[in-house]
Amino acid sequence: MEGTRTVEVFSCPLRLLKCAFFWSSVVMNSITAGGIFCFPLIAPYLSQHLHLTQPEMSSIVLAGMMGQYPFASAWGIAVDKIGPWFCSLAAAILLSTSFGTFSYLLSHEGNFSHRWLVLLFFLAGSAAVASYFSALFATRYQARPGGLATSIPLALFGLSPLFLSYVASLPTFQLDNGELDAPRFLWFLAVGTGGIHLISAFGLRVRYDLTSIDDTVVETPNPARNLSERTPLLQKSLITPPNSPPRPVLEYPEEDSSVIALLSDSSFWIFAAVFLVITGSSEMVISNIGSIVMTLPGTDNTATQVRLISIANTLARLFSGPLADLVSPVAEKDACGSYKFPTTRRLSRMIFPCLALSTSSLPILSVGTGLAYGAAWAVIPSITGTVWGFENLGRNFGIVSYAPFIGTPIFTYLYACIGSEDCHGRNCWSTTFLISAGVMCMSLAGIVTLWKRWSKML
Repeated sequence: MEGTRTVEVFSCPLRLLKCAFFWSSVVMNSITAGGIFCFPLIAPYLSQHLHLTQPEMSSIVLAGMMGQYPFASAWGIAVDKIGPWFCSLAAAILLSTSFGTFSYLLSHEGNFSHRWLVLLFFLAGSAAVASYFSALFATRYQARPGGLATSIPLALFGLSPLFLSYVASLPTFQLDNGELDAPRFLWFLAVGTGGIHLISAFGLRVRYDLTSIDDTVVETPNPARNLSERTPLLQKSLITPPNSPPRPVLEYPEEDSSVIALLSDSSFWIFAAVFLVITGSSEMVISNIGSIVMTLPGTDNTATQVRLISIANTLARLFSGPLADLVSPVAEKDACGSYKFPTTRRLSRMIFPCLALSTSSLPILSVGTGLAYGAAWAVIPSITGTVWGFENLGRNFGIVSYAPFIGTPIFTYLYACIGSEDCHGRNCWSTTFLISAGVMCMSLAGIVTLWKRWSKML
């Protein structure tokens, strides 16, 4: 006999509360994690009150950018082995420690080396990626894997600088002359964002059932009943139950999924190099947009440029995830019985618009940088999981994240060295952008190579 029992979604109030707590934790973690990207807002304070030079300020913001990557693989392993909640707890500790101490040092303005600020911003960068991993992989484990599930934390993470810049514009954080009270704002980041991530560490441990449950009760026939001489010893229905979903089959079931196997794949290195160029050049602009604005005549619109980058970053992350689902559907079973991903090569096409950056005006530069940066981070997890498997996605994505760890200092110090001289206007950064554009054109060869290699998987 067979019967069906349907449980309505959120029929239980407790389930609804669990869902609200979980997604509130994801939203709050994502939208408060981008404190390091607000450095252009506090850069004028550092220049005027601490009299830091451009190379010294570049070192501070570079430490924040680079702090995202050294422990990325460790955070990925922690997500795989412990859970996303652990990364949220670690982010809470690091955010409170780094921004709190940073605020204390600025408030006292004592004789301390700027290297302390470099170290603190490095810790803040590590906290940002821990928060990023906690929200990103929490949605992947809770909801059905796919680009749409990851678009929510990705988009909110890109929106974080915009949200925090509006918070910084509140009268509470303004001095009498209209400038940002950097110590008070950093203290808010320490207490506010640290407390949010501490609460989210409990919220991300919540499990709930998002979909309707159709329980089909099937009376299993007794194997000892109705047996005869013609009854096969191994019945197919006993081996594979009817209506059972196909067991997941990896694209390369015979290949090793270890770190050594991943690093021995030449496609991985080409893929990482392309990612290095895109993120390195983008983070150079993000971290130095304040100094770029200061080199040009007119009013200081640094906050506007930060918001433009954040909005473009958010839109790219928001729409790149569903687009990845569209062009890279769930694995299909071919005639040989194996599962393949029929549109892997199309994912690489989304990287091409990321390379089209223009420096004709600051708004175009800001929007182009935000689109490039957001789209790259949105599709990289999907490409990594599609090509090298989802079983160790946290670890593999963490290893790929080491690429910006190398690219960001290269491009940032390139800008600092060229712009450290006495210059005015576009001469301070035009040479850097020309070099960056040339390197991006060279990375097109790597994209074409990956395109051809991955198309052979079909």
